[in-house]
Amino acid sequence: MYTFKTAKKSIILTLIVIFLANILVAQRTRTRTNPDRDSQTQVPINEKFAFGANMGNFGFSGGGFSISAKGMAGYKFADPLVAGITTKGFYEIFSLPGQDLSLFSYGAGLFGRVSFLKQFFVQGEYNITSYEAAFTNFDTFRDTYNYPMVGGGYESGYGPWKFGLMMLFNLKDEVRDVAGFGEYWITFSYNF
Repeated sequence: MYTFKTAKKSIILTLIVIFLANILVAQRTRTRTNPDRDSQTQVPINEKFAFGANMGNFGFSGGGFSISAKGMAGYKFADPLVAGITTKGFYEIFSLPGQDLSLFSYGAGLFGRVSFLKQFFVQGEYNITSYEAAFTNFDTFRDTYNYPMVGGGYESGYGPWKFGLMMLFNLKDEVRDVAGFGEYWITFSYNF
């Protein structure tokens, strides 16, 4: 009986020591970090640039035709954020009895774009544009405006190549009198 009690105590004491030793070792052991896992993957610089070519503002009315083109180049600061420069040109031609009238306007600006849900984006621009316009007697004049625009769009595609639609609204009344409420574009972009 004495040996049974001693064996029982020894087994219980051994189990307690093994259990407590495992807990003590688990608290003392450090977790090792893998330096490759902790380092962030570096994105190559050429993958941070984004480019776009847009066509838009098509119009057919009163014997006239209008079309616009816009180029964009930007830098990806973060995955959804791109900022850069833009250039654009507007061409209008009116064929009226006795006289043809063609107008060319051009400009440049800065833009910022934030994408969400991989396909939609919000874009803001600040432009300086030289608009050519005509009086009712067909005398042309040119005036330069600086103005902000805000809008958004949708782009879809395969890999870095995308196409879509964009709508931007003029936020300055003076420019809306000359250029209309805004601009609409069919977009073709790379890496946006």
